[in-house]
Amino acid sequence: MRALIVLLLLCSAGCIDRTRLNADCAWIGDTPVRLDPASLNDRRHLIADAQLAEGVAVKYADTEHRRRYGYGGHGRLVDHGEVLYACFDTLVADIERNHGVTKADIDAARAQRDLRFDAPVMLSFMMLYSIVAVIANRWIWRHFAVSPATTLVVTAAASISFSFVGVQLGAVWGAIWETVRIGDDHFGSFRAAHAPSARHLPQLFAGGVLLFWIAGTGLFVKRSKAS
Repeated sequence: MRALIVLLLLCSAGCIDRTRLNADCAWIGDTPVRLDPASLNDRRHLIADAQLAEGVAVKYADTEHRRRYGYGGHGRLVDHGEVLYACFDTLVADIERNHGVTKADIDAARAQRDLRFDAPVMLSFMMLYSIVAVIANRWIWRHFAVSPATTLVVTAAASISFSFVGVQLGAVWGAIWETVRIGDDHFGSFRAAHAPSARHLPQLFAGGVLLFWIAGTGLFVKRSKAS
């Protein structure tokens, strides 16, 4: 429970401001001030605003879909996306007027990820994966340590299997926390800031295999010293 609270606190810096999310396509809670995208703090402000605008537009369109058809979650389909994009364009105009930025600045900001959010999410899953990898390696050593060759083959097969499953579970882990970040479970293709795992699947798979072998090597060294 403590670990979960710490993770929530670490991730909160990169979350969308839920107090400003609304289903009325209204731009609220923003103080007009000129922003310089070259400044780190101003850039973070612009990123937060741009991604909040996405959230408000999605919420507005989903609500309109619910009003028309009795269920939400498909706002992008209403009038072939016109409701969603009309709302978003209105919010973009508000941001441009409040902060003296261009639509190109806002489009660039939409796609930016916040390391303050992504790093704790990825590192926490890596820790969980490493713990399970250690447990799995101990099981392998207890049941297949009849010869070095047998242990090596079983560990190699297990590292591939574990990493394959780990990539899938990592995507689920990231999706769960992404709903926390955006304050909504609707994170379709309209949102420009896609989870980093989606762009690095081969690297994540290789990293999972490597972590499994590191866990096994550490266990081997520990047993060798003990004997």
